[in-house]
Amino acid sequence: MISRVNIQTSIQRLDNLPSHELKIEGILRVYLDLFPVLNAMLMRFSPLGYLGEGILSMDENGIGNIRDVRDDIRSIPAIYTAIRERKSRFVSSETFFQEINSKYINTNTSCLIVPILSGNTVVGYICSNVFPKDSSFQEDLLSDLTFYGKMVGQILEISSPVPKSAHLSKRELEVMR
Repeated sequence: MISRVNIQTSIQRLDNLPSHELKIEGILRVYLDLFPVLNAMLMRFSPLGYLGEGILSMDENGIGNIRDVRDDIRSIPAIYTAIRERKSRFVSSETFFQEINSKYINTNTSCLIVPILSGNTVVGYICSNVFPKDSSFQEDLLSDLTFYGKMVGQILEISSPVPKSAHLSKRELEVMR
């Protein structure tokens, strides 16, 4: 079992990284190091259109770009349920074909979804579908993964301050009116 202190310490170390991009890469590295998974796909999520978009994938072969992945997650019950409940979810081979969009069905027969929360809003999720042999995802591990998603959301929230230049000046507001 993974201690929450270990999760928290590992995530807080990412805050010292100099760029947002390195933090995102670090999020996946920590995830792969702490949990019994062999791959990770980081997705952003928009609650306005229920849109999931790929950002980055990582496995033993390195890092990959998955920006071509875009889905209405309402068409993928496994992901939709994890996001709606704001809890990590493991989909086993018994229900895999019913809960995953047919375009993602290949030889893999299980999937793990970890929602990333900013406050109470899901802003992304991590999916894994390759696991070490004899991996088991019991409630305590799923709870730790949910905690991980909340910690990741806090780090992303801290590392993405809105620059002052994003605010319109008084004159710009006048022109816009």
